[in-house]
Amino acid sequence: GTRALYACGGFPEVFAAELGANAALLADVRAKVGVGMPTWAECGGLLWLSRSLDGHQLCGVIPADATLGDRVTVGYRTATARQDSPIAVAGAVLRGHEHHYSTIAPAGAALELTGRAGTRLEGWASPRLLATFLHMHLGGDPAPAECFVACAAETAGAPR
Repeated sequence: GTRALYACGGFPEVFAAELGANAALLADVRAKVGVGMPTWAECGGLLWLSRSLDGHQLCGVIPADATLGDRVTVGYRTATARQDSPIAVAGAVLRGHEHHYSTIAPAGAALELTGRAGTRLEGWASPRLLATFLHMHLGGDPAPAECFVACAAETAGAPR
């Protein structure tokens, strides 16, 4: 009965083998996201939706592979959405932070992130999916959460 998926952060690198071993869950998520289940994945959720993490096969929703590194990416970001997603339309400005040791390749181009170290493209999006390293600050701007809930509600009203 799940109508939407929010896959938040964490540290899936520690559990990559166990996550990859849950073939039934990975197949179910891949199938549901593939047919348009609204999905919002931040950081660890992005990694879990990728094809692989440190060689362990994962959901395969995002056509990219992730690896754990030894350098931290951390800081506040202002992001401009470059594509429509379930949390924002193209052109919307979002705010959040990054804190991760992993990298993903290719990086995607759904968001233009700006911080102290400059500007770069990152993340994956479609009208029903956003997967990014960015953790949104919803206390300062609840609009992304409201958009996601509205997208899920539209799905809930649709016939199965």
